Amino acid sequence: MSGSDGNDAFMAMLNNPVINPGGQPQPQAATMARSPNCCVQVNAASQTCQDKLMAASHGLWLTSETDMPWQAIQVAANALPEGLEDLEELGIWQSQDDDEDDDDRSVTTQSVASFFSHHSGHDGLAQVFEDLFDQAQVFLIGKRTIQVFVLGWLPKARAIVGLQSQLVYT
Repeated sequence: MSGSDGNDAFMAMLNNPVINPGGQPQPQAATMARSPNCCVQVNAASQTCQDKLMAASHGLWLTSETDMPWQAIQVAANALPEGLEDLEELGIWQSQDDDEDDDDRSVTTQSVASFFSHHSGHDGLAQVFEDLFDQAQVFLIGKRTIQVFVLGWLPKARAIVGLQSQLVYT
């Protein structure tokens, strides 16, 4: 096989949509499944807060074994969730079919300031949460693959607005 034939074969493999479907892979789509209603605009006030959070989180990633960007969360609610059942009921988090390990359902909470103090470069985002919300909470679900939900409650808008990402530690 000549060098040209080898290059042609290599290029054919790269351009084969079965082998290489192209585009940017979206690992968070497979691992950060959630209900479609958690991203629907609730009202103008909640959308304004969401816009400010997305602007403050632009270009920020939670650094772990996989670097994940922040994604928007916005859902109608009467209060901040208190635990896993509330998160599930609101459609913010949903159990994966392969969640057989109880470690994947363990929930811990932190204050926003405490959580962001462990993630460099997120000081501005922490400040935006502090400015926007009187009540905000961080929910961490899992042990190795940790779903991160930073949520604030807008009582007048009757909405939870926040961000979601993921940390992976094996």
